[in-house]
Amino acid sequence: MVRNNGIKTLITPGVTTEGCVESTARDGQFYDYMIVTARDCVKSENQRNHEGALEIMVGRWDVITSKQIMDIWSSRREPQLASVRRENIHA
Repeated sequence: MVRNNGIKTLITPGVTTEGCVESTARDGQFYDYMIVTARDCVKSENQRNHEGALEIMVGRWDVITSKQIMDIWSSRREPQLASVRRENIHA
């Protein structure tokens, strides 16, 4: 359903950063989606695990804030993040 609607980017918010969020992101990457994790929209019960997972994610795909996502969406007619690149993001 996602692919049939022309979606190319998955934004991964959620709980248990080192578990569900990271697993969802990896699955999406496996299926050739561009992955964006909203840094301020993920959390874990264990802060150390949370920070470690974010550190791993930063090396694999884009990790930005929800404000940055909203700024990108509001600057486009059709909300999409397909052109987001790490060098254009200022965390």
